[in-house]
Amino acid sequence: MVKENKVDARKWVSQAADGKNPTGVDLRRACTVCAYPEAGNADIVLGWLGMGGSLLVAAKDSVDLSGVAGLESASVPDARVKLLENLTQEKAQAKAKAVAEFNSSVSSMDNLAEVLATCIKCQNCRQACPICFCRECVSAGPIFDHNGDKYMEYAKRKGAIELPTDTALFHLTRVNHMGLSCVGCGQCENACPMDIPVGLMFQALSQPNQDRFEYEPGRSLEEPIPITVYKEHELEELNTGKH
Repeated sequence: MVKENKVDARKWVSQAADGKNPTGVDLRRACTVCAYPEAGNADIVLGWLGMGGSLLVAAKDSVDLSGVAGLESASVPDARVKLLENLTQEKAQAKAKAVAEFNSSVSSMDNLAEVLATCIKCQNCRQACPICFCRECVSAGPIFDHNGDKYMEYAKRKGAIELPTDTALFHLTRVNHMGLSCVGCGQCENACPMDIPVGLMFQALSQPNQDRFEYEPGRSLEEPIPITVYKEHELEELNTGKH
């Protein structure tokens, strides 16, 4: 919008300093439910929220900005700290509401199939996902690549076949692989040409596992993904003593 001269960047920064959206343009769904208004693990953070039109440049202790011209040492204003706390709470509540509404509307596999009914299996969501980095992806192999003869075999065996097939399997496989690591960036939803709420679906289906393991993806670069480590006292409710 800045490139198209629809928004004056300097004016927008000043107007958006209180955390509002002065343009009136709808924000990405992921942005409306993102409880992280400030990056936690970035080497350098540029912030305008709560700065009254000024720009905050914050860096880790390991980053030396003393030689950068025009920067002055200053403390973070209390107004910014309070605003970030309020925004974090508001967005967390908005996310909980969106997830609850999605879960309520998708209470069965049939309902999920309706949500995914327009999926054309372009796999843009997989390509756009920043944490989908397997060198060989199961969804790019023969499992989801059926030719016409294969479809006819299915139809003959089942008596009928709904096209496209394996749509739910593709998306549920991605949730199974990526669910614990999903940070809710929404890039998958942005890439979907059919406007399917795949980002919201991922968050809704991933949240229970993340909560179960008390794991917050992106919280720490040193914290291992739960399924890659073993803890002796974990998931004890599944221990029946029979094995």
